[in-house]
Amino acid sequence: MHRPNGENTRAVHLPPLADPRQSPLGLPVWRSSAWSFADSAEYAETHDEKNPGFACGGVDNPTTAAFAAAVASLEGAAAPKDVAGQAFASGMAAITAVLMTFLRAGAHIVAPVPVHGGTYSLITNVLSRFGVSAGFADYGDLTRVNAAVRSNTKIIYAETLSNPTMAVSDIRGLYRIARRAGALLVVDSTFATPVVCRPLEHGADLVVHSASRYLGGHDDCDGGVAVGRPDLIAQLGEVRVDTGGTLSPDDAFLLRRGLATLPLRVRRMCATAMVFAAAVAKHPAVRRVDYPGLPG
Repeated sequence: MHRPNGENTRAVHLPPLADPRQSPLGLPVWRSSAWSFADSAEYAETHDEKNPGFACGGVDNPTTAAFAAAVASLEGAAAPKDVAGQAFASGMAAITAVLMTFLRAGAHIVAPVPVHGGTYSLITNVLSRFGVSAGFADYGDLTRVNAAVRSNTKIIYAETLSNPTMAVSDIRGLYRIARRAGALLVVDSTFATPVVCRPLEHGADLVVHSASRYLGGHDDCDGGVAVGRPDLIAQLGEVRVDTGGTLSPDDAFLLRRGLATLPLRVRRMCATAMVFAAAVAKHPAVRRVDYPGLPG
């Protein structure tokens, strides 16, 4: 005689939800941190990326992967090569993964003066402990950047628009320096977004964003993302998993939602900022305004 499952078993094994026949227009939020498999062999092949799919929430998630792919699509609209993406729990998590992936003990990085404070601290306070040296140069003068390069320089790091002084990087010029040095050109394009500039089209190898700024645009979540050639991004994925910087599916949903209005928001912000900067620049109490749209 078949005995029905007990109360506890029934509570755990509720009837499964059938996949809807229609595809949703909105991005679903997949909050599950675990997935079912027919057997241990299927799990192992999925975990080892021999089969497509998701094995563990700490490794990847459909909603998070959709956000990373969306940013890769925007940044890679006219890139000369295929573009992939990896999403992270914050912008600094993305930057940390990039620098930890492509720098080793004895390596050297060139970065701008000024550079985002978190990035500066990461380079000088953390990576320095592991034998990574750094040179900081005024990126307004490419001869100074070139002079900062050493034989062991592995990364030329730049910001499309510097945080917070809004200095503009000559990405093509930096690309030529990086190629001569045999180094990667990594560009933080948080302030520019793909609407203003797409560094991959100008020679950058990797682009990083603090997605909680303009990509999300609603001040309700944190996240980061890195995009670039699939072979480079695959290496970043391994470090992301090893260091635990994975973006949550709920934040990924909110960030991807923000992308739909990104062009409208950025164009309006740029127009408003231009009017504001021009007006403030004329004020007798203001000594200097840092805004790239002004003649000075």
